[in-house]
Amino acid sequence: MASKRKFYVNRYLVTLLSEEPLPDAMSLSSIAYEMNEGDCVGEVEQLRCKKVSSKQIVKQLEEVGSDPAFFQLDEEGNDLDE
Repeated sequence: MASKRKFYVNRYLVTLLSEEPLPDAMSLSSIAYEMNEGDCVGEVEQLRCKKVSSKQIVKQLEEVGSDPAFFQLDEEGNDLDE
């Protein structure tokens, strides 16, 4: 049976203003450092918070290169501890 737990997909837009080009692949911690203590000005805006089913979160996990086991789910969205 699919998990009865709640899962959410959150999307954010991060905008950084700088005097120089920034690296293509900056970590979130590097972006936060540049915004808070570095040479950039920035803002973070939440674009969406969408509730999804356990089957949908399995698909989302796979799309970002993770595994359903991260949330203790199997490939069908069922809880592993059942």
